[in-house]
Amino acid sequence: MKMKLPSLLLFTVIAFFTSCKKDSNEAASPISGNYKFVELTASAISTISYAEEGTFYKSVTYTEYTTKNNKGNLEIGGSNMKSTGLAYSIDTTTKTDYYENNELVDSFEMPFKTEVPATDAVTGYKIITNDSIYVNNGLIFSGNTPTSVEPAGAKYRMEGDRLIFNTTATQTKIIQLQGVNMNQEIKVSAEVIFQKQ
Repeated sequence: MKMKLPSLLLFTVIAFFTSCKKDSNEAASPISGNYKFVELTASAISTISYAEEGTFYKSVTYTEYTTKNNKGNLEIGGSNMKSTGLAYSIDTTTKTDYYENNELVDSFEMPFKTEVPATDAVTGYKIITNDSIYVNNGLIFSGNTPTSVEPAGAKYRMEGDRLIFNTTATQTKIIQLQGVNMNQEIKVSAEVIFQKQ
């Protein structure tokens, strides 16, 4: 049975959000302060593959974007963060390549536009080194639906009054599409910029 794999579009940001409760004894961290969300730049590659009747099928979807209409704030204490009203829009084009037995058989591009509504979130964090941070939990936005994610690490840096987080992530799992079990691998890299208020 030959079939085209549905295009899987992943529009992901891993945002670092924080706790709404502050401890008055909390020590200040090097990134403590109030920040405005400036933008998110992300790049994602989603690969879906499976074998059937001696043929290996694979689709690879590439997505890159920088968010627009950015809104929201991030408050960082000594060991926790709180985001309020984080929202943005995406207006981009994705490219999908289809392969059979690792030979390209089709390729197409399609536009993708979405509005991510304002979302609040909380998490704890810990500075690991002078450029690394560990976040207890966070959110991934796939389309416009926020989903909790596991603890993760990221790099951070200050450039003047801007706080910049860089992160990469890979997720693999088995999914079922049209009754067929398929391998899915998603690789994401993102840069999130906040400006100190």
